[in-house]
Amino acid sequence: MKSLSFLTADQARLICEKYESVEALYAIAFQLEAKEYHARTQKPADIASVKNIRKALFDLEDALDAIGVDGHRIITAISSDHGDLIVGKIV
Repeated sequence: MKSLSFLTADQARLICEKYESVEALYAIAFQLEAKEYHARTQKPADIASVKNIRKALFDLEDALDAIGVDGHRIITAISSDHGDLIVGKIV
């Protein structure tokens, strides 16, 4: 959650109004990132699932933009957290 420390109080309030809490939004996006990673690492890769999950992430980003927050920045920060976790497991 440290990755979302850039959110202002007003942005966090807007997110809470739509997703109940910043933590709930984080969990949704992180779970989508995890599912996408799993689908990509299947042998063979589950391309249809990857496309559907990416669409869900883009839709989430658009929904955040619609409430007045930077959806791209938020989803990118959460994605980065997921990537850090994966790298930490590999190293």
